[in-house]
Amino acid sequence: MATKRELFFEGFEIHTFGFNNTNSQIAISADGHLENEEVTLTFFLPDYDFIKFISHKEIDYIKENLKKRIDEL
Repeated sequence: MATKRELFFEGFEIHTFGFNNTNSQIAISADGHLENEEVTLTFFLPDYDFIKFISHKEIDYIKENLKKRIDEL
């Protein structure tokens, strides 16, 4: 039986969250530490899977937060 290896990434700064209009992906990048080394880790997720992942409550919270930030501009 193969041993499952787990890696723990401690992100300290999320600096990219974007939708890619050409291939329907979401990119999330963060700087952090992985096995005592400073790294940048990027995830590319299909946007449909990402939307299914987050709940409606989180979507509503994101929308309200964006509205507040836009009003402050």
